[in-house]
This record gives sequence, C-alpha cells and structure tokens, in this order.
Amino acid sequence: MLFEILILILAVPVGFLIAWWTRDELLGLRAWFKWLIIFSVVIGIGSELYGYPVVAWTFGFVAIFLGLCYWKSFDEGWTGKR
Repeated sequence: MLFEILILILAVPVGFLIAWWTRDELLGLRAWFKWLIIFSVVIGIGSELYGYPVVAWTFGFVAIFLGLCYWKSFDEGWTGKR
C-alpha cells in the first residue's frame, strides 16, 4: 500500500513536467482534459470495485497528472499570454 501511495505522489512532478513540455498545447486541449479526468476517475473506481487494483491505481495516476495539466492551462504565466 505504501508503494502505491508513493507512486501516486510521483504523479505530481510528472504532471508538472508534462505540463511544462506541452505548454503550447494546454489551451487547445483544455476540454479534453476535463473528459479524460472524468473518464479516469470513473474507470478507476469501477476497476477497484471489480477487483482490479492495479488498473485503479494507474487511472488514479493519470487523473492526478491530467488534473495538474488542466490546472496549469489556466495559468497565463505558464502558458504565455495569447
């Protein structure tokens, strides 16, 4: 359990790194981020309920780093003023 939580904590720097690498695309993909976050959370909860914890933790990781990308897409200092 500790290993899985450590992996989820690592999703935060990965989210910032991916947001930094894709600064130009963050504004155009904002609507997709919302749907992918919702999809990741739903599939993660469903897979945990059906007994697939590895899939649930994976989609939790994806939801965290996509949430950070979505959050940074609103930061004009990060994406540049357009």
